[in-house]
Amino acid sequence: MRSAVLVLAVCVSVALCANEISLLEVNKFPCLCWNNNTGVNCTNTMWKIVVKNLSYQKIVQVVGVTAAGEVPVDATFKYTSGSNLETWFAYFSPEYPATAPFDKFYLKYTVNGKTYYDNNAGKNFPLVNDGPALYNSYKVVVESAVMESTVYDYWVEVRTVVQNLGFTKAVTLFYTWDNWYSTQKTAMTYDGKYCSCGEDKCVAEPDKDNCETWQGGFDAVSPSGYQVYVEYDVDGQKYTDNNFGINYTPTWY
Repeated sequence: MRSAVLVLAVCVSVALCANEISLLEVNKFPCLCWNNNTGVNCTNTMWKIVVKNLSYQKIVQVVGVTAAGEVPVDATFKYTSGSNLETWFAYFSPEYPATAPFDKFYLKYTVNGKTYYDNNAGKNFPLVNDGPALYNSYKVVVESAVMESTVYDYWVEVRTVVQNLGFTKAVTLFYTWDNWYSTQKTAMTYDGKYCSCGEDKCVAEPDKDNCETWQGGFDAVSPSGYQVYVEYDVDGQKYTDNNFGINYTPTWY
C-alpha cells in the first residue's frame, strides 16, 4: 500500500515527469576556492537534472549562454529514479574566474542520435541569484541524503529545498530500514540560511528565488537498507519528493 501511495504522489506533485529532460534545481552558493595556492572568494554552482533513460549511452549537459558563444558543462549520472528516469548532477567549481562565466543556460540531452532540450520554453534559465532555486513547477526537491559513521552507529542527514508557498509549513522526513513494513518520521528544521562552505559563507533565506533549505536526520543502526522520502505540507497542500516513486537510498558521505 505504501508503494502505491508514493507512486501516485509523484505525478501529482511534479508537473513535467513526462519530459525527456527536466531541470529540478539550481544552487549557486558562495565558497572559498583556490588560485595559485591563494584562497579567493568564489561561487560554486550545482544543477540537479532528471532524464528519461532512453539508452545506456547518453550525454547530459548544462550549456551556458554568453555573448561570445556557449559554455558546455558536463553532467554525471548520480542515481536511478523511478518511472525509468535517471538523476544527473552537474557542477561548476571554478578556481578562476571566481564565478561561472555565464548568467543564462539551458539543458541538453543527446541519446540514440537525437537531442532533447529543456530551455525554459525558449527563454533559457537565469543564473543570477545566490542560493537554491526550483524550476518546472517543482515545490520540494531532496538535494542530498547522506550517511556517515559516528562513534557508536551511523547518522543519516537529508537536505531538502522547498518553494516558500506560505509562512506556516511542515517538512517531514520519512524513513524505513525494513522496506516500509515499519515507518518512522522526523520533523525537518529551517534556520533561515543556506551554508555549504562554512558558517561564514551563507545565503539568507528565503532567498531571492523564494526558496528555503530544510534539514533533518536520524540515527541508523545499520550502514545499509535505509530508504527515505520527504513530504512538504503548506496551505492545505501536500507535496512529495520520493525520487519518482522508488525513494532515496542514503549515500556515504
